[in-house]
Amino acid sequence: MRQVLRGIFLVLFFTGVIFCFAYAQELQVDAIVDEFKEATDVQRQQLRDYYRDREIIGFGTVDNVREYNTFDEVNDIERRYYEIISVIQKTAKGNPYKVIFLYKNLNKVKGINKGQVIERSANILRIIDDRLWISVWLYEGELTPEEKAQFRSQ
Repeated sequence: MRQVLRGIFLVLFFTGVIFCFAYAQELQVDAIVDEFKEATDVQRQQLRDYYRDREIIGFGTVDNVREYNTFDEVNDIERRYYEIISVIQKTAKGNPYKVIFLYKNLNKVKGINKGQVIERSANILRIIDDRLWISVWLYEGELTPEEKAQFRSQ
């Protein structure tokens, strides 16, 4: 009898855990933009630190795909990336923002066309207030610690 009760308890426990994880919402770009827009400068830095490297669902209509080069002065290295830039969109609260997806590999962006709607799961690299809109930079794949530091210092 104890084994049957123990089995029922375990089934109920794991079922509850699965429902809890299934209910947890994934981070959405527009919610972060609204939170960032309403924050003070001190709070914005805390939000940047909190959301850094967290996985998020980014979406938007493609405005442009282009090469993006940077120069790491500390390590004396030029780095080449490719970025997908979305058109400016608005959150439900009316805050304008754009999403910039960053890739190292050209093959990841070759088939992307202007006007195409994309949705990707990626990690937050930067959140920037460009005064007219908030830019959320996302990267898909792996960046080295030096690359991450370089993007955060810009």
